[in-house]
Amino acid sequence: MILVLAQEADRTADGVVLGLIDRGEPVVRIDLSWFPQRLTLDAKFRDGHWLGSLCTEHYEVDLDAIRSVWVRSPTSFRLPEGLTAVEADYSRREAKLGVGGVLFALPGVLWVNRPDLAARAVYKPLQYSVAARVGLTVPPTLVTNCPPTVLRFAQASRAGVIQKPLSTNLIFEDGQYHMGYTHFVTDADLADPRGMDTTAPNWGWSMGRSISSSALTARETRSCLSWNVTRVASTNFWKWPPV
Repeated sequence: MILVLAQEADRTADGVVLGLIDRGEPVVRIDLSWFPQRLTLDAKFRDGHWLGSLCTEHYEVDLDAIRSVWVRSPTSFRLPEGLTAVEADYSRREAKLGVGGVLFALPGVLWVNRPDLAARAVYKPLQYSVAARVGLTVPPTLVTNCPPTVLRFAQASRAGVIQKPLSTNLIFEDGQYHMGYTHFVTDADLADPRGMDTTAPNWGWSMGRSISSSALTARETRSCLSWNVTRVASTNFWKWPPV
């Protein structure tokens, strides 16, 4: 049995599930937001193993039958209304450790990808270290909340410096999303260090020969290990709110 954890409105997951069905593979799709109101976990630990099931109003999944889990993009647990903030926080923690713990404990399951390992992999400084170990070129990079260090770092780079978030490049505020692209640092940015000391953003040397066009070339993009490298008007997250 292949267990797919995905939100209900996910066309990519739709296609994968249909493809698995066409190949005759047993597959069931669940969104974690169904727990605990539309999804029931019944798991018992006996003789060194977890036995039981995941049940919805339409089907029942035997835990012992699960052989693979694809963690696509499940929605967070949706708790009943009326809980206090303390009750909701406690319930959410228990749901995460209960449902997740039982699934993690199932033997011989192939995970794509295990959430605990995926959570570790999001740390960009760790990504840089791993990239260097496997032979990729990683430009000199700085993570700091010290403005004078940023200035010295920028002055030492002949091709310039870029700044990008270590986490998501989206911030939701006042009912709308703000996107922060990877930003080519200008002299004006360095002259106004307000906000740099409130967090630890990511700064990296540009490895291209020159930065003169409105967008970095593919070669420079690869060198900078940046995936949204553009020099358009953007939000600088070390200056939030924008100044």
